[in-house]
Amino acid sequence: MKHRIFLCLILILLLPVVAQADDIKIEGTTDIEDTRLIEAAATTNYGSEEKLSVSSYTGSGHRTVMRFDISAIPGGSSISDAQLYLYFHAKYNTDAMEITSHACSQDAWVEMEATWNIYSTGNNWETAGGDFAEAYSDLETLTDSYGWYSWDVTSIISDDLVSGESNIFLVALSAQGSVGYKTFHSTEYASLQPYLDITYTTDGEPAEKKARRRPIIIKGD
Repeated sequence: MKHRIFLCLILILLLPVVAQADDIKIEGTTDIEDTRLIEAAATTNYGSEEKLSVSSYTGSGHRTVMRFDISAIPGGSSISDAQLYLYFHAKYNTDAMEITSHACSQDAWVEMEATWNIYSTGNNWETAGGDFAEAYSDLETLTDSYGWYSWDVTSIISDDLVSGESNIFLVALSAQGSVGYKTFHSTEYASLQPYLDITYTTDGEPAEKKARRRPIIIKGD
């Protein structure tokens, strides 16, 4: 009997450790900073506004930059999925616009100081309109349907995990002369604020990546 108990204990110890997937939601003004940069108002800061915007209109570009505190995720974790959600609530016109998510390459930007020209007081972006990676992590096409849209930023969050914060740009894929801007609620808005939904594992192999979640679209005027 003792031998059988001992053998069972050995078998239990030899069983592989199954990774446990955990979810965390990053939201609110404590864990998110955001602002928009507007080409036609290149020296104006919009960090305290209740909206973010993206535009491909030639000569009047709008871009959004966001910072997320991801320090609550344990060191050494594997990011299996990270989705950035924004609520689209206003538009200049009904034309479709392709909006892409990029890693921001200037981490020192300041929410209440950044403009189209500078990332903080006295410090210019290397390129006016913000510095970000050429490659994008995801692309979403916005039309005239209001509601939640999401961008897959798994690769960006994974790369930024060690630093404890992640910086992301949202930009229009290409400049177009006839397409206006799309507007989202910022963290300063009372409800429907942006958030980051992350799934990660701390032991064993990374969890199988969840199926891509498509935009939740609520049609409206």
